[in-house]
Amino acid sequence: GAYEIRGTGNVTVNIRAATGNYIAAEINQTTLAPGNTYTHNFDLTLGAEISGRVTANGSGTVTISVQDINGDWETYVTRDGTGDYTIPRVPAGLWLVYAQQDGCVAEYFGETASTGNASRINLPAGQITENINIEIDREWTIAGYVKKSDNSPVQDAEVDVWKNLGTWDFIGRAKTDTSGCYIVTGGYNNIDVYVRVSADGYETKYYQDKYTIAEANTINMLPGVPTANINFILSKVWKVAGNVQDAHGNPLSGVKVSLIDATNTQNIIGFYTTEASGEYQFVSINEVAQQLFLLVEKDNYVPSSSVAFLVALGNSVNIYFELPLIAAPVQPLPAGQSVLDTLKSGPNPADPEKGPIHIGFILDGAARARVKVYTLSGELVFQDDQRFPPGYNEFVWSGANLYDRRLPNGVYLAYVEIDTGQEKLRKVLKIAILR
Repeated sequence: GAYEIRGTGNVTVNIRAATGNYIAAEINQTTLAPGNTYTHNFDLTLGAEISGRVTANGSGTVTISVQDINGDWETYVTRDGTGDYTIPRVPAGLWLVYAQQDGCVAEYFGETASTGNASRINLPAGQITENINIEIDREWTIAGYVKKSDNSPVQDAEVDVWKNLGTWDFIGRAKTDTSGCYIVTGGYNNIDVYVRVSADGYETKYYQDKYTIAEANTINMLPGVPTANINFILSKVWKVAGNVQDAHGNPLSGVKVSLIDATNTQNIIGFYTTEASGEYQFVSINEVAQQLFLLVEKDNYVPSSSVAFLVALGNSVNIYFELPLIAAPVQPLPAGQSVLDTLKSGPNPADPEKGPIHIGFILDGAARARVKVYTLSGELVFQDDQRFPPGYNEFVWSGANLYDRRLPNGVYLAYVEIDTGQEKLRKVLKIAILR
């Protein structure tokens, strides 16, 4: 294993040692001067070898790159059309194999484009690991234009592509350019896709002038085949939208939102009933010359209305409402019961997607009440502290944590304290969340 290199003059060199399937080692930028002897020993590590075949939908002619788990690249270019590759001198350990080619969707071994889901391959030193084969999909393309009814382009319209393989999955998006043109590429092949276009101030449409995905027509996508002339003509619309919350900032479902002609209150333009998000929306392609206003109503809540406004085609008006509970008549404590006897939560079990959780109680006099809700492991997820008048009162909890993030199904403990000024009453309630 000995070596000797002789030379003349002052030089700065790189020295590299490599042989067979051993991993090369090197010393960079070492300076050598006449009359001196330098000793540099190399300890080479036996590497592994990996081989396989990469194809694109059955075609063997493909150029590939292979990536190791550390993000380093080794490249092999096909010369015989087989797609076969061999990479020697790979450090032993866990590796990822990655293949890509122009016009194809890059993929890791393990049939995934995600690093986290890719198969880790253990490569032992001095051994050959074979049949690490990858089949990558050739991309399809959808192209067309989005224009107005006068044939002028709609710039920055969003074109979304969805597939349905048991669940609706978003698989591609593009925006139109100044000429209204777009191109969307994707890697799922031999599937039916839905195409939807939306733009600020314009109606939202699916392919072939459909307005819902249920009635929309699909387009079959084939590997490597471009699909052109998927075109849309959009009309301008006006939109009135917003949401409705309670006094605690929780979205309110079941709220009736009415859009009314301000010059003739008998002329109701439309109704909308909010769902769990509390959101409402009115959209129309018809011009409205008169002023409008919104009336918002829900049982047991104080109704509200907006000021009159005008809305023109191509524009949006956003209005947000907060509805407080109607102040109930002072409800006395039932005979023979204490404040803690009236302390209850509901619904229980609760589904926060369908509405908030109420923690209610009856006071025979003004008092301060506090609540803290914990997980069974002791994590604080909700708290409130208020002074309440006599009668029925309640805390309202959205079922989310302190960061407004959805909580998992399970049992939660609500610690309630009521301070009357003379005594502090405490009780623990169990609240189940079950979606």
